[in-house]
Amino acid sequence: MLGMYLTTAFNFLTAPTPKTMTEGITGIWTGLSSALWKIKEGITNILPEIMVFFNIYYNRLYILAMAH
Repeated sequence: MLGMYLTTAFNFLTAPTPKTMTEGITGIWTGLSSALWKIKEGITNILPEIMVFFNIYYNRLYILAMAH
């Protein structure tokens, strides 16, 4: 765990610094876009499982409601 933090800190400190504000902002947007894309992929991957779960849950409630 400590190694991970040290590696991250080392990479951050040794990364080339942007020469202009435009390069810095471009880097921020690139990182943000990458993070949002990973979130979108994660949601897309788990969404079918969530839909199946709620469909089973809804059908169970419907069956229990009709039984009474």
